[in-house]
Amino acid sequence: MKTIKNLKAEEIRKSILQLAIQGKLVKQDPNDEPASELVKRIYEEKKKLIAEGKIKKDKNESYIFKGEDNCYYEKIGKNEPVKLDDLPFDIPDSWIWIRLKSLSNIYNGNSINDEEKKKKYSNVVGRDFIATKDVGFDRTIAYNNGINIPFENTSFKIAPTHKILLCIEGGSAGRKIAITDREVCFGNKLACFDTFIVNDLYLFNIFQSNEFLSIFKSSLNGIIGGVSINTLKDFIIPLPPLEEQQRIVNKINSFEPLIQEYDKNEKLLTELESTFAEKLKKSILQYAIEGKLVKQDPNDEPASVLLERIKAEKEKLIKEGKIKRDKNETYIYQGDDKNYYENLLSLYHDFTTPKNWCCTDLINVCQFIQRGKSPSYSNEKDIPVIAQKCNQKNGILSLEKSLFISNNLLTKYNDNQISKINDIVINSTGGGTVGRVGFIKPSLFNNYKYIVTDSHITTIRVLTGINPMYVYYYLKSPLIFDHVEEKCEGSTNQIELYAKVIKLYPFPLPPEREQARIVDKLNSVLNFL
Repeated sequence: MKTIKNLKAEEIRKSILQLAIQGKLVKQDPNDEPASELVKRIYEEKKKLIAEGKIKKDKNESYIFKGEDNCYYEKIGKNEPVKLDDLPFDIPDSWIWIRLKSLSNIYNGNSINDEEKKKKYSNVVGRDFIATKDVGFDRTIAYNNGINIPFENTSFKIAPTHKILLCIEGGSAGRKIAITDREVCFGNKLACFDTFIVNDLYLFNIFQSNEFLSIFKSSLNGIIGGVSINTLKDFIIPLPPLEEQQRIVNKINSFEPLIQEYDKNEKLLTELESTFAEKLKKSILQYAIEGKLVKQDPNDEPASVLLERIKAEKEKLIKEGKIKRDKNETYIYQGDDKNYYENLLSLYHDFTTPKNWCCTDLINVCQFIQRGKSPSYSNEKDIPVIAQKCNQKNGILSLEKSLFISNNLLTKYNDNQISKINDIVINSTGGGTVGRVGFIKPSLFNNYKYIVTDSHITTIRVLTGINPMYVYYYLKSPLIFDHVEEKCEGSTNQIELYAKVIKLYPFPLPPEREQARIVDKLNSVLNFL
């Protein structure tokens, strides 16, 4: 069961309206004129209006009354009264059940096609013409829509001031409702309720209750979905004494500012909840690459020594022909020009690295950073191709949407172009998705022996001593990810994050053992979030 804490503002409003329609919102006053007497006055008023020719007589006029057995009966025309056994709930003794046609003249408006609106009724002087689209879900009416019916035109139906307009056809049937603040003409998908001696605001609130909406929905028919005027007229609602109607309206109105404030705070909380986790993740990632997430251990081998080993390994791989020397290769920072990298880091994010860390270009800790190649796709599902759509918004790299190449094309890919476990892949094109990062885990190879990337993906493969997951998290941190589009080139339709840009990313490098501690901490914390 929901408590007030986890109810939505609209649910609270509906709960209040449900209490209102059942006579449980305000106390009954024994001094009030009973609704049965009000109904008699309504019928007298109707007879007068019929005699004056202002409304038509209903051939099937009904009269609902309470019998001596405390049950409700309905007399239609000259027929014998019939007991009403299917009334939805009990109401107070001073209330009465009544059909809508008995307390209101109900009619729909006129239909005008768009061409006719433009030719005849666009920007002319007259009454505003209100269509369904002009009635908001927030119970407002957009009057100044540019369509008006000349005052002298008597062929259009008019909704009087302070009367209810309810949408009765289409997707918003039963859900769009408002009260006019002036005389208007209106469309045929709207129904006007011109009431007799009844508080229009009471009726307006009742029409928004779950009870009424349930009856309305159960009466929908047709392809578009609608409720006819004749069906609407036969709806039965509970009617309180006139004085109590006003007390109910006053009570509902007193709650409305509180509900609106609650709604405002609820939306703010929803927005906070939807962004908090993401902002927290970004903050944690930033702390990680600033050296603030885990403690430094003075017994760790300094990152500068690690870089010497990495440089030697890279030279060895180049000599063996396993990787190529980068034409734009930069030196590895040894400690003599720290200001250069610290200044570069400050262009992205204002921080300095711990003493046993050092900074270098990303390419200096990687075997290679390169784009994939354009594949010749095949219907044979042999080798999946990682594309932009594989790097999902939730951070998961998935092959579910992959296209494929056949096995006989694998010879056209060199070793560096065939994906391996622990490779990092980055979306290198596409507004909105560029910069998304994925990590190739062993599970991706459960069903495939080989995986390749297309030309819109850049692959990063690190050298020994560099934790690939640390690089993955580094690329997702605000230091890099928040500046991705700034570093792109090309048009807005096809922006490019070139490999040469990624290679020169400033890379804050911790000692090898600290990399592992950072990754362990990030795995535990981010998985929890």
